[in-house]
Amino acid sequence: MENIPLVTTMVLGMTQCIKIAGLNSRFIPISAVVIGIILSYIVVDTSIVGGIVAGLSAVGLYTGVSKTFASE
Repeated sequence: MENIPLVTTMVLGMTQCIKIAGLNSRFIPISAVVIGIILSYIVVDTSIVGGIVAGLSAVGLYTGVSKTFASE
C-alpha cells in the first residue's frame, strides 16, 4: 500500500490524456479504476484493491481540485 500515491498520480495523468483524446467524460471514472488496476499490478506490483483505491483517489483528487479552484 505504500505505492498508492505513485499509482494515483500515474492514473491521474493517464486519465487526463484519455480525456483530451476525446473519451466521453462519464466513462472517466471507470477508465480510472481499470487503469489503476492495471498499473498497480504491472508497474508497482501492488494488490488489485490498491489499484481500485488509486483509481478512485485519482478521480476524487481531480474533482476536488477542479471544484475548489473553478472560476465562476
